[in-house]
Formats: sequence, structure tokens, C-alpha cells
Amino acid sequence: MNTKNRFIHLTNYAINKNNRNGTIADFAEKEEACGSKWSFKALRQVLREHNVNDERLFGRIKDIIIKTIISSEPILYNSFQTNVPHRNNCF
Repeated sequence: MNTKNRFIHLTNYAINKNNRNGTIADFAEKEEACGSKWSFKALRQVLREHNVNDERLFGRIKDIIIKTIISSEPILYNSFQTNVPHRNNCF
């Protein structure tokens, strides 16, 4: 419908920050949960307002991240053994 608006479907902040229509939240504003870039505090507040237990949600997200890292450990270990010449090298 509106093919002239280059920003209409973009959610990437790095691109949308150039949008002159001002869809990026100004963190100096009282309302932080607006636009396309919210503060973490504002996100958690909106979750609470929608009866989401944010403590439990972020605990579960943390658990998934930990389990993902643990599940990749054998593959990473083998790759390090093969490709890293010295134990103290990062790369």
C-alpha cells in the first residue's frame, strides 16, 4: 500500500533510527515502552502488566542459554583440541 515509506516494515534499530517519523523511544521521556527500542525496564513492566511472571520467564531463558552452551561443549572441546595450538590462545 505505502511503497514510498522505506521504514514501514523495519524493526532493526540500526536502520529505523533514520526514520524521521520518530518511532524510536526517547529514554528521556516518561513513557519508555513506545517506539521500536524499549528499555529493559520498560519491557519487564509491560510483561508484568500483562500478568507475565517476568522473573520466571527470564529464569527460563537463562536456563535455556546455559543448556545450549552445555550441549555444545563436546563439539567446541574437540574443535579447540584440533585447531588451537596452545592452551592459552583464544583463537
